[in-house]
Amino acid sequence: MHRLSIPLLILMTICLSACTQLESKIEQDFEPSLDTLTFYQSPVVERSAAPIYVMPRFPANTALKAVFFPFYVREQVDKPKIAGDSLGHLFWQVWVGQGVFPAMIYENKFGYPGKEKARMYAWEKKADIYVLGQVKYLLDGGSQGSSSLAIQINVYSIHSNKLIWSMEHAGRIDNRPDMDFVLFKRKTWMPESPLYVIMGALAYDLAQPVKKWAAGQDFRKKLKPLTY
Repeated sequence: MHRLSIPLLILMTICLSACTQLESKIEQDFEPSLDTLTFYQSPVVERSAAPIYVMPRFPANTALKAVFFPFYVREQVDKPKIAGDSLGHLFWQVWVGQGVFPAMIYENKFGYPGKEKARMYAWEKKADIYVLGQVKYLLDGGSQGSSSLAIQINVYSIHSNKLIWSMEHAGRIDNRPDMDFVLFKRKTWMPESPLYVIMGALAYDLAQPVKKWAAGQDFRKKLKPLTY
């Protein structure tokens, strides 16, 4: 069995410290081998500025109930209805986790219903607002390539059918090449479904101003997005 000398251990510590400054995203997950350590870095979701085109003038003054539906997928993909349902459901789950509204329902029996059918169903459920989403761009690179996702979210009033919120957001995950340092290697851990990771980040960012509005707080202040 080979034993590492104290000077070599000190050298490894110095090198690791310096490289950590260059690669701040490196996690403490690694595979040891006889001559190198392999560190695995979580993928970084790069996001756009998330423009908001329409927003309310004043905070909400009452507790709101919202109904969500599957997303409409504009891109030519296999089984777009299934993709829209999966992404729409994930978006709803993130907003439920964030507690954006006191009551939130997800309904997928219509697929993407369009405004009129969505409003009628939400009215039957005695909701106050309904949320419709669209996937404007989708590139699924899987665990080997780069993936991108761009979405648009519209929130409508049940009673007036007016547009309350209109927001867009986009993000991507790149499968970065492996990097070899002196004493260790850095690899990127890629999830099996990078689109879901991107959607989680986008949904979180968009939830923040709407959550503040629904809670009657100052929602126009710019919020720092969560780092994924």
